[in-house]
Amino acid sequence: MQKATKFFTTGAPLDYMLTLTKYLEADKTEFDVSGTYLQVKFNTTLKPVPTEDDEEEEEKKDENTDEGVPVQCKVRVFQCVDDEANAGKHCIDFTYTDPKTKKNMTRDERAPHHFAELRDQKELKNFFDATYTESQ
Repeated sequence: MQKATKFFTTGAPLDYMLTLTKYLEADKTEFDVSGTYLQVKFNTTLKPVPTEDDEEEEEKKDENTDEGVPVQCKVRVFQCVDDEANAGKHCIDFTYTDPKTKKNMTRDERAPHHFAELRDQKELKNFFDATYTESQ
């Protein structure tokens, strides 16, 4: 599992944000849209990282030890550097913070799993269509 919680798109940023907010509405997730930036905030839960061993997974379900960690997810859109290789691309960045302590939770091992699950939703996955090319 990659550790990054961002991806790049050649899609229209407003189309992505509209699709994301429609998805959140359908999922009955409350969210706030920034009036200034291309940004959406919503509360969610970082669930335990799934293991590859099915037997361990069943044991964990039986123990019911970890319900997950509540976080605030902020999704922002940034325009990439407008050089020849990245013209027309945008970065969709997901940041996770603890709502009480404001501690950055993006590096928590559960954050990339939540990010990938949301990024790969049927309604949203077509926006994940580009890579960022480093300038030489």
